[in-house]
Amino acid sequence: MTRGIVYSLDGENENCVGDGTTDYFLKEVLISADSVKRRNPNLPITIFTNKHENLLHDSGYFESILPCLVDSHTRPYINKIAACLNSPYDETLYLDCDTYVLVSLENVYAKGFESYNDTGDLFSILDSFDMAFCLESLGAAKGETHPTIPDTFSRFNTGVMLFKKNKKTKEFLTDWFESYRDSTNFDPSKHDQWQFRLSLWNSDIRYCTLDHAYNQRFYTETGAAGDGSHLVKTPYWRHHPNNPGMFWDYVNKMNYSNPFKIVHDRLLMHNLDKWYNGKYYYV
Repeated sequence: MTRGIVYSLDGENENCVGDGTTDYFLKEVLISADSVKRRNPNLPITIFTNKHENLLHDSGYFESILPCLVDSHTRPYINKIAACLNSPYDETLYLDCDTYVLVSLENVYAKGFESYNDTGDLFSILDSFDMAFCLESLGAAKGETHPTIPDTFSRFNTGVMLFKKNKKTKEFLTDWFESYRDSTNFDPSKHDQWQFRLSLWNSDIRYCTLDHAYNQRFYTETGAAGDGSHLVKTPYWRHHPNNPGMFWDYVNKMNYSNPFKIVHDRLLMHNLDKWYNGKYYYV
């Protein structure tokens, strides 16, 4: 049995912070992969990409660099779904580029967090489920609404996903890919999660909703790691980490009770780059 991480690096700088000219997606994936390897040196990483192959190879983070499978498209997340569908691993953790891993994924208690007698292997959830992912926490109800799905059916975030290779996940991922590619009601603002929710509603796949600590978003964490200057109302209050001392103090306090495992926050990635002059990590 094989297990590993999968990324997809496709597209330009839409929704990115920075000067608008630097390819920030590249920076993000290097920051994220560094965080994985720093705590999981033996866990292989595959990236599907249509750019920067030499830079990615020279970073030393990626065991496998494969081409994006869709060359020409108008659907910005199509290669993300294709990467999941074509993962080389039996058990896969897919990560968006703007994620930061804080723990050993095969032993989340390795840093000394109290174990509470739970197994610390992230992948163990796949012993009982086909897939696992977290709820969407950024108020994206409008972006995931579909006329054929009850409002009571949860909305999920696809930036952190665990899945195992079997017939059901292949059918589900294929349906997600094809419905996203072929939708006649396509709206770019609804991203891939609109079709993900639709495919999930129509599937009999066995899935688990992960604890928020595996996809921690700071947009909605009031009082988290900032001095107030980072509060932006666009169109609702967002809260971004903008102070390194406050951020790590907050992480350490939260980790006493429910450790953050994976942080998913684009502004945090941008600030890590600024705080540590491109070193990407906290010592």
